[in-house]
Formats: sequence, structure tokens, C-alpha cells
Amino acid sequence: MKQNSFLVIILTVVALLVAACQPVAAPGQSGPVTYTIGIALPETGSLGSFGTDFKKGVELAVEQMNAELSAAGATVQFATASADTTGTPDGAAKAVQTVVQSSGAKVVIGPLTTGEVLGAKQFADENQVVIVAPASSASSRRSLSKPRPRMTEMCPLPRRPTTSPRPSAHARFRGG
Repeated sequence: MKQNSFLVIILTVVALLVAACQPVAAPGQSGPVTYTIGIALPETGSLGSFGTDFKKGVELAVEQMNAELSAAGATVQFATASADTTGTPDGAAKAVQTVVQSSGAKVVIGPLTTGEVLGAKQFADENQVVIVAPASSASSRRSLSKPRPRMTEMCPLPRRPTTSPRPSAHARFRGG
């Protein structure tokens, strides 16, 4: 249940970011508009099982979101384009570059780890790509000491004693 809520939050943020990054259709233009969401996660290597499962979750959420949009009569749909980061910083840089250049995605879910995010940072900055880093830790915020526009990090906070039965989560966006 927590994982589904987490994916819904991520996809809502991504959908809003994608919509904000895209040009508005000209008057008289009709037909569905499809936005591509990039996925750059480890599918091989030591983190392959995490990345593969997370990718399946994102694709399922996009499928369900598209069904809801169609049922509501919306002319907007979402597609995904993915690449394997291999769980390394160099692999993440290549994967983000491949996804962006092959699909035109302006929003990429992933890379998964802090090291991968640091590997993909330069390309994302230079090409104004929004990265949604689902598991990047607080140490990445220290590593990215310069202001980081177009970066969304989502990471659970450590458990603190609380009277609330709800788990705590943290989402941070530094807009540019």
C-alpha cells in the first residue's frame, strides 16, 4: 500500500512537471497529445531486481493513469521510454542520455541511487532535464552543494517517535 501511494505521488509530480515543460497546443489543433516519461533504472547488476520491479510499477501506474485519462475524455496520454543504468554512475549518465535523445523526454524517473544521480547530473543540467530521484539519499544533497534546478528527490525520512500512525515521507523540489 505504501509503495502504491509512493508511485502515485511520483507520477503526479512527473505529470505536473511534464505538463509545465511542454508547449501549449495551438488553437484548432486536435488529436491526442502524448508526453514521454523517461525511466533510467538499473535492470542489470547488483540493483537489477530493484530497478526492474520499480520500472514495472511505473509502467503499471502510467497504464492506469492513461486509462483514467481516456475514461475522463482527456486528450493527453503518457508513454514511457527506458534504459538500463547498470547500477553505476557511468551507466546512469548513458541511460539518461539515451532516453532523452531517443524519446525527447524532459522528465526522467531515476536514476535510483545517489551515485547514479551524480553520474547523470551534468547531462541533465546541460539539457534541462528534470530528474525524479526516488531513492537518492540525504548525502546526495550534500554532494550537490550547488543549487540544483530541475531536481526532485524523494526519500523516506528516518523514523521518529510520533503519535501519528502514518509513515513520514519527504519530497523536495528546488525549482529553477
